[in-house]
Amino acid sequence: MASELSIGLWILGSGAVALAVVNTLPPLTQGGGGFDPLATPVDRIPHESERAFCEAELSGVDCACFAYVAQNVMTRDPDRAPGWRYADKWALARAQAEQNCARSAP
Repeated sequence: MASELSIGLWILGSGAVALAVVNTLPPLTQGGGGFDPLATPVDRIPHESERAFCEAELSGVDCACFAYVAQNVMTRDPDRAPGWRYADKWALARAQAEQNCARSAP
């Protein structure tokens, strides 16, 4: 009987400690908040103008569409989970814009 009581108290105490520790952690859905050593310090490192980049470097792509899509991706600030590594914004913008704005062959 005494051993059952001590086991029950041990389980209850362990659960309380686990609950206290979990409550001190930030939620995974909480964005930003904190130092991210992998974050790019400047979002717009590669190119100042998406349309100028498209006209100079890409073929078979509607440059107005490319500029619009790329600008939307570059300026969007999605929620981020602390400690996760995210794709470079310019690489993501370029990939989405190239895919969505490809001219169809006549």
